Amino acid sequence: MNDNDLRGLLSRAASEHRPDRTAMLNRIAQQRAGRPGRKPRGQLVRIAGAALAVSAVIGTGGVARWALADHVGPGPSPAAPPVVAASPSPVTAAPPVPTGPPTTAGVPGTTRPTSVRPRSTPPSNSPRTGGNPAEQGPLWSDGSVVTEGDRAARSEITLKLAEPLTALTVTVRVKLTPGLSDQGAVHDVTGTRIDSTILHERDALTYRFDLAAGETLAQGTHVFAAKYLHDSGGRDAGADSYWAVATTVGGKKLTVSGDFS
Repeated sequence: MNDNDLRGLLSRAASEHRPDRTAMLNRIAQQRAGRPGRKPRGQLVRIAGAALAVSAVIGTGGVARWALADHVGPGPSPAAPPVVAASPSPVTAAPPVPTGPPTTAGVPGTTRPTSVRPRSTPPSNSPRTGGNPAEQGPLWSDGSVVTEGDRAARSEITLKLAEPLTALTVTVRVKLTPGLSDQGAVHDVTGTRIDSTILHERDALTYRFDLAAGETLAQGTHVFAAKYLHDSGGRDAGADSYWAVATTVGGKKLTVSGDFS
């Protein structure tokens, strides 16, 4: 008989056997009490060993548990295996993106502080281009552009007065073009106070000349100039313009305007 036959025989015997649990427990109790019929200790060991062998062969531990139990009732339940909690992997935050310091840009529409520039007489040999003269009564005007090198120029307003003035405002508007930056407002008036301001607008530089209150501008020819820099290669002054508002000694209101094209 080989091992397989032995296992089959034991399995069939175990399945057909119906042990008398009550009788076995009574015998065990009698043996502990020292009553007749007590089996030698060696025989009990052999019975227990045989029960364990049968349990190992047929793959069940029920026979061994009830045969070797010292008391009636189910045995303790096996302890559950310990639960091991997995530690989460550390999360590394992405480093913050460094930000540079904020930049400061010029704000359009700001007014440059009032300044009085030294008088400047245009040189007679400077290249000059001009627009159409304008005239109203005793007031005559003309606009022209005078270049001063590859990147510098000035827009001039020439006024001819047939009568003295008690009020005068001359405004020159230079359209914003690449590289444009102001270089001051100048005039050739002597002995009379002229205030000048430069307004930086979003799309232009505006130069303004005002005859100071209480002053009188004598009759004759006077030149007012808006100076600036621009990109190399010349500048188109077609969108530039000027206008002058005046009051004569006699109270007459005069207005002239023009361009530089």
